[in-house]
Amino acid sequence: MVRRVVEKDDHSAFEQLVRLHQSRVRQFLRRLTAGDLERADDLAQETFFKAYRHLAGYRGDGKLRSWLFSIAYQLFVSDQRRRSKARLSPLEIEPAAPRIDGRQVELSHTVESMLTCLRSEERAAVLMCYQHDLTHEEAAAALDLPLGTLKSLVRRARLKMKQIYAATKESA
Repeated sequence: MVRRVVEKDDHSAFEQLVRLHQSRVRQFLRRLTAGDLERADDLAQETFFKAYRHLAGYRGDGKLRSWLFSIAYQLFVSDQRRRSKARLSPLEIEPAAPRIDGRQVELSHTVESMLTCLRSEERAAVLMCYQHDLTHEEAAAALDLPLGTLKSLVRRARLKMKQIYAATKESA
């Protein structure tokens, strides 16, 4: 499909690529933006616009999804700098699938609030590796980081989340 878009400017092929990847890109950005749905959707739209313009530069040596996450993350960082926000706003929880019980809902809220306590690059690393199933190598490439730095971000984020969870359990 990528070749059809690049060689023939096939808009329907690009629409198929967007349909395949848009929900994951939007979900990734929604979590990065701490649940700001409008901002995440705007960034997702910019991501696909930029991807369309630069698709010829996609080398194909990794997953297209990793390349799209890389674009999305770069746009997020640029937008974050423009906004110069010191603090993230609380996440709005979207119901994903029917919940079995209140414990699952509580756990989901706990995970979401733990994510908001992470720095944006830690959150991006954790989301790419654990939610979107990218390998450490793919996530490092998408974030344009050395592999060791990515692994350190993931480790630090996991430790922070573990500490927050322990504190939450103690106060309950």
